[in-house]
Amino acid sequence: MTKNPSTKFAKAALLGAAFFIVRGAGAGEQLTTALLVKESNAVVVVDNTLDRKATVTQWLSGSESAAAKLGPLAGVCVPDKAILQQWLASHPQHSGRETWKKTLAAGHVEQVVFLAARDGVLSPTCETEVMLGRSFALHPDYAAFRAELAALLAPPTPPTDATPPPPTPPSTTPPPAPTPSPSSAAAPAPSAPAPSSSPPSSGCL
Repeated sequence: MTKNPSTKFAKAALLGAAFFIVRGAGAGEQLTTALLVKESNAVVVVDNTLDRKATVTQWLSGSESAAAKLGPLAGVCVPDKAILQQWLASHPQHSGRETWKKTLAAGHVEQVVFLAARDGVLSPTCETEVMLGRSFALHPDYAAFRAELAALLAPPTPPTDATPPPPTPPSTTPPPAPTPSPSSAAAPAPSAPAPSSSPPSSGCL
């Protein structure tokens, strides 16, 4: 029995649409790190073992809570072996190919994953920027990516008052008079000569 070509094409289109599960902005976009941080509720580092069983090794921001539990770390945002192989087969000129090959050869990779809360579950969120592989530790720009992410996640610096303090008004109090030193004190006035006790001379011999 010959399959209907239009049916085959429709299935391929559906598979392609499902392959790039979009969570956030419009389909096919490459989100910046700043926009990913803005759109997410948590950021984690995972050990992606390429078998849909990635485990969290570090929470960079956010956490599990009563309002949002961590969901499965799988799908296109945390690609497994089959997804990476599909990328290699479908994108012969993509700049992320070397990172995909290295990841497949290693069998696992440290990866930063952005999480968004939906219906009480924290799920991976991404768009086509994940294919670039900058969030993979095997990418040459991973250190720069982590530094950029750390700066974005750092708490804001409190504003500083740039207004200089008002100048101190000049003092109107006269300076104190100088205190004379002991050496400069006035010497006591000389005393008058004492009167003589001898009787006055008569002038006669």
